[in-house]
Amino acid sequence: MLHGITRACSLGLVLSAVATCVLAEMQDQEVFWTAPAATGVEAQRAQEDLYLNLFNTGRLRFKLVPMGDHKRLEDVMRDQGAWVGPMTEPVAAMLCAVNGSGCNLTTAPVAQAQITDHGAHVAGLVGVGQNWTVGKNDLVWIPDVEIVQVSTPAPAENDARVEIRGLNVQNRCLSADYCVNDYQPDIPGWNVKGRLREVVVATRDAEGQGRALKLIPELNARIELSEDPLPDYQSIKSQNSLPYDFRDPSFLKLDAGIGAGIVGTFSIESQSTTSDSNVHALSGYQREPLSEHSQKLFDHFCNTQLHGSCPDLSDKNLDGLVIGVMDQTPEHRHCDLDINAKVLVDNEFVPTQASGEADDDAASTDTAVGCDTMRLAGQVQGIDHGTHVLGIIAAPQNQRGISGLLGGFEDLSYLLIPFSETDGVLIDEAKARQLADAIDSAGSLNVSVINLSFSYNLRNIRRADKIGEAIKKWHPSILFVVAAGKGGNLFTAPPVSFGQPDELPPCLSPPACYASHVENIIGVVGLETDQDNLKLLHNLSDPTQFRTNYGASVFDIGAPARDILSTVGVDGFGPLSGTSQAAPQVTAAAALLKKISGANPIQVRQRLTYTARMSMDSIDKINGGALDATAALRIDKDWLHMADNCKVAGEFITLVRVLDGTPQEGSFDIVPNDQGPWRYVPKFDMRRIHWNADENKGVFFFRDGRNFTRMVASYLSAQGKQHFLRMRVDRASEDCADSVKPGSVAEFQLSQVVDYISQMD
Repeated sequence: MLHGITRACSLGLVLSAVATCVLAEMQDQEVFWTAPAATGVEAQRAQEDLYLNLFNTGRLRFKLVPMGDHKRLEDVMRDQGAWVGPMTEPVAAMLCAVNGSGCNLTTAPVAQAQITDHGAHVAGLVGVGQNWTVGKNDLVWIPDVEIVQVSTPAPAENDARVEIRGLNVQNRCLSADYCVNDYQPDIPGWNVKGRLREVVVATRDAEGQGRALKLIPELNARIELSEDPLPDYQSIKSQNSLPYDFRDPSFLKLDAGIGAGIVGTFSIESQSTTSDSNVHALSGYQREPLSEHSQKLFDHFCNTQLHGSCPDLSDKNLDGLVIGVMDQTPEHRHCDLDINAKVLVDNEFVPTQASGEADDDAASTDTAVGCDTMRLAGQVQGIDHGTHVLGIIAAPQNQRGISGLLGGFEDLSYLLIPFSETDGVLIDEAKARQLADAIDSAGSLNVSVINLSFSYNLRNIRRADKIGEAIKKWHPSILFVVAAGKGGNLFTAPPVSFGQPDELPPCLSPPACYASHVENIIGVVGLETDQDNLKLLHNLSDPTQFRTNYGASVFDIGAPARDILSTVGVDGFGPLSGTSQAAPQVTAAAALLKKISGANPIQVRQRLTYTARMSMDSIDKINGGALDATAALRIDKDWLHMADNCKVAGEFITLVRVLDGTPQEGSFDIVPNDQGPWRYVPKFDMRRIHWNADENKGVFFFRDGRNFTRMVASYLSAQGKQHFLRMRVDRASEDCADSVKPGSVAEFQLSQVVDYISQMD
């Protein structure tokens, strides 16, 4: 528990009284923290929560101390009174980050259920190996906090097995205004700094009065907080490349879970630089408390590095848009998931409590809930999977927590179909039939897109896959967005056909592997969060070991998949990584595109694929590239990006070929790089050109009869230099020539076109 004493609150002994103090009104704050520590695990959890939450909010002061004769930093921590008992690995990882080259610590996430030795660590990050390289004369950074251990009494049984004589009570003061009583038995080594006391029973005090009292260890500390991140952080960050930005508005609030409670209200209003007049559905995330995390998601979603901002869709009518999520049942009481949703219960979709009548225990809209509990990656459990996936799509813009990608749009509804989140789960025919019926039920309620962030395997592979057949059945109206899976395997199949669906092929990881044959499935691979490059999600220690399945003949598109922050528990937010987090981003874009354009699932799949952010380095891994919702939603304009960074939106008029000085209408003549025959592509069949002048080749998407073809190719002969795209300009960027202005008709040399994307059919 944190007890607050500030200039904004009256001074005095704060033990149980509740004081209301707002951090935004003060410069400095003195708080007192206390936590029970009856067991080693309880002591570890309390100290870990304290330090990590203060660190993640930019408020943990550090000091430099000598290493001395100690070999490990945790020994220094105990000697300095900054830690009691065995240290946890997440705190050791924090100390390693702060001390940079002085430590080499390899960590791996682990769930609470996997812990076997609670004396060594608790759930979170588990150390694979620590190697402290600091010397005895070196100075090291440790938290500038002294944890005072006291023992507090509680009633005990009269037949206590341990009798302790000479019990004394000492008054220990952490400041002039905050003191605690310490019940001390006469036991050798009782007050060794850094060693956790035992729970003992005293049956006689110093005056010889007989009574049975259980003495329970309790941890106390006095902590000074500052409203702004400390200069020390910036100094440490510049020296050791800390992966934290302490100017992030999301770090300006104390976690309501520190030490299991706070006396008083600790909050700061999120500072938004965006005026309400400039806010629309895809920019309103900037008013959310965790806006810095949401911004990363929206920047990738809209490809703001290229387009500058997300599109304003304020004039679009999304009324009646229904989105399905087949996943583990999300926690409908989450404080940031107050959405219009129905969940499948006994073959019937019923309103969730967040969108209907909430019970007395529901936390979805209770203002008493902090809605700001930040969890580390290792603290997010598998049970949070469905809640996390739904939050990426749907968390509303309500000045709480985060914003989902569709959180700024009203009149949307969601259908939630429960399913195990375990990747590759084995299901029997009855379960498959149940899920197939659920898809049919969702289809009858006019669901537009269904997200499937999981894979499964059939118990009897000789039986028809009822789930796959149900997906295929709804090809005229429902697009299924499917996570590629985390196996790191290359999937190969015949080229994707967008004609009539064939029979379901043999498939080892359905439903993702059906994407090459089922026209209303779009497969999504996981990508690293790098806007300058397009890389598959991989192990950080070995970039050649992918954490996503891939293959251009099966998977059309990718999206960021590392450390995506979303909703967890009932009031928390935490990061997860994987293709499960990539798929809902594509689901959000697909739902918008399908509703706004009125296109069928096949057309939406095509559009998302050929408008993606592309790279020649990934052409064998993804059919398209990284999701670019801005390009996909620009449905009524053709778009050019030239080598001089001129960007033009308008209407493609024709392709002009100059032969012997005479302009003529031409076509796109390209030669595939696999040495196949050259292709003649009529000018209005071309949908995308992504050209790499250094390699003299590009990626071409074009309509090929009833099908849709991708080809890696080069221009025939010097065609690129002889041909010009003629366009009627609607909008032009500042980098364009003065002659290229709205209302004009301009010509652009084909060989200088970096990207061309046609408007939607």
